[in-house]
Amino acid sequence: MILQSIYDFWCFYFGEAATWIGSIVGLFYAGYRFRKHVETVGGWKAWRNDYFGLEDKK
Repeated sequence: MILQSIYDFWCFYFGEAATWIGSIVGLFYAGYRFRKHVETVGGWKAWRNDYFGLEDKK
């Protein structure tokens, strides 16, 4: 009985830690991929114009 409660306790906190760490790593990875995409498009201004369908005003 005590071993089962220790196991449940460990699994709960391990699951919480894995969820938080995975979420943080996922956000960092998404930011990294987005930054690479912006660099590929040609910068923030080009990305903004492409995403919102704007045109450069000369």
